[in-house]
Amino acid sequence: MPEPDSTGGNMYTLVVRPGCHLCEQAEESLAQIESERGIEWRAVNIDDDDPALAQYSDDLPVLLDGPRAVTKLTSSKVALDKATKPGMWSRIKSSLHFN
Repeated sequence: MPEPDSTGGNMYTLVVRPGCHLCEQAEESLAQIESERGIEWRAVNIDDDDPALAQYSDDLPVLLDGPRAVTKLTSSKVALDKATKPGMWSRIKSSLHFN
């Protein structure tokens, strides 16, 4: 289980592969968000880590909040910023309509 970061949220994990252009861009975007908002994150090489991460091999980069993937296949600073804002999942759930 991730440790809470200094802002009271989770530490995010960015699942990457060396040589992946989108992964490098996602790392740059998260570094900018970290300097602006103080989020904590770490990059994990999918080839060196837990085999459970293999499920994301075709979706890199993947940003995890705990065990939950909050973004896949994006390096967009806007998308990563939204995904790391507190309460994002509450906003998403409240916007869904189930019949």
